[in-house]
Amino acid sequence: MKITILAAGSRGDVQPLVALGQGLQSAGHRVRLATFKNFEGFVRAHGLDFFPVEADFQAIMGGDDGRGMVASGANLIHLVRGIDRTVGPILRRMGDDFWQACQASDAIISGLNGVPFFGYEFAQCLGVAYCGASVVPLHRTRAWANPMWPLDWRLGRRYHLLTHTLIEQLGWQMFRRTVNQWRHDTLNLPPLPLAGPYADLQRLPMLFGLSSHVLPKPADWGDLCEQTGYWFLQSPTDWRPPNDLIEFLASGPPPICVSFGSMTDRDSAVITRTVLSALSKSGQRGILITGWGGLNEIDRSQAVFAIDTVPFDWLLPQCAAVVHHGGAGSTAAGCRAGIPSIVVPFFADQPFWGRRVRKLGVGPRPIPRRQLSADRLAHAMTMAATDEAMQTRAAELGERIRQENGVARAVEFYERMVSIK
Repeated sequence: MKITILAAGSRGDVQPLVALGQGLQSAGHRVRLATFKNFEGFVRAHGLDFFPVEADFQAIMGGDDGRGMVASGANLIHLVRGIDRTVGPILRRMGDDFWQACQASDAIISGLNGVPFFGYEFAQCLGVAYCGASVVPLHRTRAWANPMWPLDWRLGRRYHLLTHTLIEQLGWQMFRRTVNQWRHDTLNLPPLPLAGPYADLQRLPMLFGLSSHVLPKPADWGDLCEQTGYWFLQSPTDWRPPNDLIEFLASGPPPICVSFGSMTDRDSAVITRTVLSALSKSGQRGILITGWGGLNEIDRSQAVFAIDTVPFDWLLPQCAAVVHHGGAGSTAAGCRAGIPSIVVPFFADQPFWGRRVRKLGVGPRPIPRRQLSADRLAHAMTMAATDEAMQTRAAELGERIRQENGVARAVEFYERMVSIK
């Protein structure tokens, strides 16, 4: 079966879908992954066909609009405006590219984390199988508020469901006219209703690459939603760590890893100084992963090592703790490694994961980006590195997650749903 997987977003959004694609390919399917062009080398290196979406997400996030969106914090209006400014101008081109990628496919998997267009309508037009896929639990439920909802109010199940409806409508109304015009011009389809297609999407199969040990599956998701466990991508077999990194790890106690992934903050230099000061105040060694520019201008020393990128599955088990932004992928990696996570959420669903880490007892209270200081971060580092109960809970959680095979379960569910169709 020829399967096209649609993906968009940061490395943390795309990487789990590469792992899912590898699992499907190992099961005998042919998999093409359509995503932003700056991921071409990454996708092809893992053996999947690639179709380019003509946008560079790293460049988008590094621009003024992208950095402004990251800086929106808990301000939902600023977040919505930021999404509109970054995604709006490229939305029609994304639709065109995704549609072209799906030609001659036997099945389509929309890995767009709950986006209610670009996927299921392609499957309808082509008469092929469809399945959604996500690593963020945006599906309607009474069990928790929508992860994009900025307010941590505990007002019960009806309130939780209401937040999902509100977030859905904020996103849909922002792009409704553009999407409906694109549907008419490109697919000759009628416009979607004012309320959007969410009711229809609830009746389609959906895969969630989430561990039930971190977030139990809610009862109201039903049998069409399968929570499989995380979709982890193993390090390439030919990857070798640089010698100076091996020497740094061997030269002292386990360090704290710091990585803010794709968070290109306007004040990266300030964040870097804050992190370095916190390491000094807490007496901890650190490995700083510079990524897309969230950290910069780092001088190496006996206590600090800087590197552009390194596989988390190799590095994190050798660390005392990890400081990250609370993205779904970084949270999953920290939990699997069995070490405490210190979450510094910037925006969107990141506060949700920070609260979840704390509730599980595998990390201290999250520190929102706007409240980040050297003293707060040093206190959290000291707690993560010395709290034996927290370390034990983290190690136990990591052991349970490593026993899961989320990709295998996802492949089994997908093939079962296709056979039903």
